[in-house]
Amino acid sequence: MEVIKSGAHKDIGSPARALTAEEKKMLQASIDDAYAQFFDAVRQGRHLDPEKLKSIADGRIFTGRQAKEEGLVDELGNRQDAVEAAIRLAHLPAKPYIITEERKSFSAFLQHMSSQFFNQPLQSLQETVSGTSVEYRWRP
Repeated sequence: MEVIKSGAHKDIGSPARALTAEEKKMLQASIDDAYAQFFDAVRQGRHLDPEKLKSIADGRIFTGRQAKEEGLVDELGNRQDAVEAAIRLAHLPAKPYIITEERKSFSAFLQHMSSQFFNQPLQSLQETVSGTSVEYRWRP
């Protein structure tokens, strides 16, 4: 494999070669700095004792219940619970107008465009994603 790059570290972390000692130090410094920022934000935002936080902020995964027990979250809930809490915290009316973003697939977009421009539904669509071929079919 041959690499062409515009800067000394443009291929840092490339699977084509091992990291140099200098690159390992650079990456470790970035990770340490990001961790320190995370640690300070959690410590200040959750008002946790630094020693307690050090004992749990080690990269492990927490369930919601475990996070609550450790003081990392205030309460458990779903999306609707979060919306209701935001409404209360923002002192909004009981039933505010909430805009939700609807995400549709690319194939749904093509289906819509086909019906708009050609006045007929798209009969099938074939996509290749990561080397796997997927075919969508619609009946008129």
